[in-house]
Amino acid sequence: LAYSDYPGAALVNNLNLIVTAPNGTRYVGNQANAGSTTLDAANNVEMVDVPSAASGQWSVEVVGANVAQGRQDFALVIVGRVS
Repeated sequence: LAYSDYPGAALVNNLNLIVTAPNGTRYVGNQANAGSTTLDAANNVEMVDVPSAASGQWSVEVVGANVAQGRQDFALVIVGRVS
């Protein structure tokens, strides 16, 4: 997940990436451990890496935790076997 934030001294708009595995395990952007619920409020680029992803239906959420300035566009890239 990447987005161009509104200009400011620190992050103005905050989007978070949350990926949920078929078994319900949640992966949060920029957290090394699966199941962590600590959201990243400091970066406008977030990544989830699942080295051995299970087959099944995955859910990807981009959550606007704080969008103080207007509409916030973003880009999302998924790499792997996707159908």
